[in-house]
Amino acid sequence: MYSLPHGLRQDLLGIIRDLTEDPYPIDSKALDRELTGRHVIRYAGWRVLYRVNEQDKAVKIFDVRTRDSDTYLNVP
Repeated sequence: MYSLPHGLRQDLLGIIRDLTEDPYPIDSKALDRELTGRHVIRYAGWRVLYRVNEQDKAVKIFDVRTRDSDTYLNVP
């Protein structure tokens, strides 16, 4: 993320920080099929991919990716 323009990087970091308060914001989407249990937030052509551990309410960010044909491939 350090290679991103400063404004975009700050916006994405803000989105990630906000997940600690609300892991299921209105603009998040639950993924399905082989990605069940994971969520995505879309922002300005970018995707924040994450999972919430309900037991301890921890949010794990898997990746921040641009939206293209490979965005949802190889998500852990």
